Amino acid sequence: MIQAVKAGDKKKETTGADIKKTWQPDYKLLIDTAALAGTIMLESGAEIYRVEETINYILKTSGLKTSEAFVVSTGIMISLDDPSIDALTVIRRVNKGATNLNVIAQVNDISRKFYMRIISLEEAFSQLKHLKKSQYPWWLKDICTVFVVAFFAGMYGGDFKDMAATAIVGIFLAAW
Repeated sequence: MIQAVKAGDKKKETTGADIKKTWQPDYKLLIDTAALAGTIMLESGAEIYRVEETINYILKTSGLKTSEAFVVSTGIMISLDDPSIDALTVIRRVNKGATNLNVIAQVNDISRKFYMRIISLEEAFSQLKHLKKSQYPWWLKDICTVFVVAFFAGMYGGDFKDMAATAIVGIFLAAW
């Protein structure tokens, strides 16, 4: 039970259901938060069912009659509808990124904290935006690709010429 206090009143016990009735989210921000979480997860290589599940958990907090998420490998479609509001629909195209299990776990952590009301909708959206920006820059990934390819040649007995040749191949791989 949660204790709620109004000015001039004695302590009154409220349940989670009472809080859900009084909490009115910004539905546009809610659907944008769900779409951002799904986009980050899909770009990080999460399974489609897991992306849909995370989006649906975020949308369930709205308490609306209809909340749907449809995810495919290259896009996300999300819809919220209820007689009390105009329908909201968001479609996001997702460019596939690399596999990053740490990012997937962080998005799940943020969505769970939001679902359990540990953090607010605004905090969840802010944390997701920060998480999306904190990925490695493209130039660092490209440099690392070149070095990894070159060092594998050396590791398998190649000399400096072999390492230089594979570094050139690494440049093409990084550019692709």
